[in-house]
Amino acid sequence: MHNIKQQVGMFEDVFPCLRLITGEYFESEHWNLLFFKLNLKRKASEVNTKPSSKVSLQDLTLGDLLSASSTLIEQNEFLKQLCNRAKGEVTIREAIQELHLWIENTKFELKVHLASNGAKQVALIKGWQHLLTKLGDQLSTLSSLKESPYFPPFSDRLKTLQDKFVTLDQSLRYLNQVQKKWVFLEPVFSKGALPQEQSRFERIDESFRHIMNVIATHMHVTSLLSIGNDVTNQLSAMFDQLERCQKALTEFLEEKRRKFPRFYFLGDDDLLEIVSQSTNPNVVQSHLKKLYQGIAKVQFSSDLQFIESVQSLMDEKVPLCNPVKVSGDVESWLSQLTVETWYTLQKQLTDCLKVLQHQSARFAMDVVDTYSSQILCLSQSIAFTRQVEEWMMDQDKKPSELKRYLENMQQDLDVYSTLAHDEHSGLRSAKLKSLLLDRVHQIHIVESLLEKKEAVDVNDWEWIRHLRFYIDVATPNNVKVYVKMVHASFEYSFEYQGNPNRLVHTPLTDKCYLVLTQGMHLGFGGNPYGPAGTGKTESVKELGYLLGRQVLVFNCDESIDCECMSRIFTGLVQCGAWGCFDEFNRLKEDELSAVSQQLQLIQHALRQRESQIHLLGETVNVYIFFFFF
Repeated sequence: MHNIKQQVGMFEDVFPCLRLITGEYFESEHWNLLFFKLNLKRKASEVNTKPSSKVSLQDLTLGDLLSASSTLIEQNEFLKQLCNRAKGEVTIREAIQELHLWIENTKFELKVHLASNGAKQVALIKGWQHLLTKLGDQLSTLSSLKESPYFPPFSDRLKTLQDKFVTLDQSLRYLNQVQKKWVFLEPVFSKGALPQEQSRFERIDESFRHIMNVIATHMHVTSLLSIGNDVTNQLSAMFDQLERCQKALTEFLEEKRRKFPRFYFLGDDDLLEIVSQSTNPNVVQSHLKKLYQGIAKVQFSSDLQFIESVQSLMDEKVPLCNPVKVSGDVESWLSQLTVETWYTLQKQLTDCLKVLQHQSARFAMDVVDTYSSQILCLSQSIAFTRQVEEWMMDQDKKPSELKRYLENMQQDLDVYSTLAHDEHSGLRSAKLKSLLLDRVHQIHIVESLLEKKEAVDVNDWEWIRHLRFYIDVATPNNVKVYVKMVHASFEYSFEYQGNPNRLVHTPLTDKCYLVLTQGMHLGFGGNPYGPAGTGKTESVKELGYLLGRQVLVFNCDESIDCECMSRIFTGLVQCGAWGCFDEFNRLKEDELSAVSQQLQLIQHALRQRESQIHLLGETVNVYIFFFFF
């Protein structure tokens, strides 16, 4: 009885040890260690085919273990370590198996890319983000396995696997960048836009197509590694060569922008399209609205060799005095188009003023149809200024004469209003409404002059506080118009304006114009202040219209940085356009600080009438028509 109790007690002590060696996670190595510790010296791999005092794994019984119970109890700590080791190694082993399965079974997602100019189509990889994220997860798993205390037995296998994954990761990331740059550059070089770099790109194109053909054939991600032992370096070299091509392309585009500053307002893709297809009318037409204030399209000759006229969005046609030949570099004939448009508007102005002089200051409908809306309004403003100042300088001036002129203008108002109301043509109606709005303002000016009891002269505040228009015909080919307000004087720039919606003159807009013009006269810009939707931006645009300026509106946000603003300033300064920056306060503080320094530099150049300044590390010409708001 005592022996039974003793054996039962021993069983109770040994059972916890037995739970540790159930062998669920054991491999032969673990069994060998166990047998050695229990003095069961026979190897676990041996099969007991003959009677023997030694036991093997195949014929191991509970009795064999119980017979070594005392040893089991003594080696309890060892058994715990052995069990934990077996579990840990199983985890590593399963992870390695999953890594092998992923790298052997993962396939690329491909899409067909139709190359330019009839070149053979090529398969491109899509789903990059998902693929690289998954690959990153596998690399993280490998790194975590190396931190395990049970890592040493698997060090060689894991090193081989990690080398494979690292090489694949580097190669894929290079291939991703190479594919992006190839997709961007391939249409450019297929059109021969950059001949000096053509041979370099063709070599890269051949290598890239070979790699993508291998991938398209085998589909598995490991097919990338089968291309060569040095595929990572090969892709790295391709990337460097594409970088050179892109750098050359960037320098090429910057050179085009320096020659024609309006190109600064186009993105690289749009500019490339224009440069590579400069003689394609449809391509050029689609980008004109981004380059010019009022030109929506141009009309070509029947042989597409000349530009004969420019047109607005409302199809107002302005025939050019001298057709512009579309040949050579695009920036050359676009520059010629710009100058020819200015000259044509100057010629229209002199002709229109002659007609107006013979028609008692009112336009007949055939004249309205003949001349552009911009020139009609400008002619009317010049004639109004001349008429009023002639009355002021008359030694025998009588208020009755000015009243008679006021009555004539009121008759003009009635005629324009009736014609605009009855007119079914959108273009003619827009012209008449524009003339009508200007006439209303001019009537108010004359009424204010008549309200003054004392004599009025050309230097009277009541007169000089308004915009006045003067023409100076030095030569038939050099017509200049000056717009004055108080002591400020600005040369009219003859930028074609088209048919924009005009702003109604109010006392507030007059005050706004007064502040802005005096600010520009002192070499500064302006910042109209007020709630949203009150017409701040529209007032600046209307003043630009009255001065014949190109006005570009930019909506600022956090994404605009100092370099972006510098590029905008470079374009504005060189082409003499106005920049209207809406929501300027949204710029980040550090960006705003850097931009303010650039503005200070530009303002100093304007005040000192300097012809050049330094922007973006380059010397750029300053066109004095430029201002910012």
